Amino acid sequence: MSQGHATERPGTTRVTLMSQGHATERPGATHVTLMSQGHSTERPGATRVTLMSQGHATERPGATRVTLMSQGHATERPGATRVTLMSQGHATERPGATRVTLMSQGHSTERPGATRVTLMSQGHATERPGATRVTLMSQGHSTERPGATRVTLMSQGHATERPGATRVTLMSQGHATERPGATRVTLMSQGHSTERPGATR
Repeated sequence: MSQGHATERPGTTRVTLMSQGHATERPGATHVTLMSQGHSTERPGATRVTLMSQGHATERPGATRVTLMSQGHATERPGATRVTLMSQGHATERPGATRVTLMSQGHSTERPGATRVTLMSQGHATERPGATRVTLMSQGHSTERPGATRVTLMSQGHATERPGATRVTLMSQGHATERPGATRVTLMSQGHSTERPGATR
């Protein structure tokens, strides 16, 4: 982490670069995270790619995990197994991706059948029953299907959590409730936070 320039030593398997100036990434790293206000470049061949830039985010076809965050435009290549699109403009999601994360101020759509679903929208967040891991973030309303193993609810309105989830994270400005028995509990709320004694963390 540096305000000036961030360099990364060749050979490390997981790379995270955070700089206000420029972020460079060494070819061959298996886990790559680039965060820069200036420009983000990503080497073809990295297995996990995260691009965060205020300017432009590009993604190489063939990466297995793709995260695009840009104020300008987010594009996603068909065939990526994990897709994260974050854009103020529009978020599109290709049917068939196993993990789908849509973040948009406009509208979020989610394809039925995805195993992990994350919907973030100022409008409305819907979640398909059957997803194993569910994260709902919406200023409007958050609903969560019973049976999800890991549940994260973030809403300015109201956050509800189904009993039985093994890991529960509730973040709400309104009210946060937590079911007794969850093994790991994180409650963050400007309004009210309740936490059951007995949670391990």
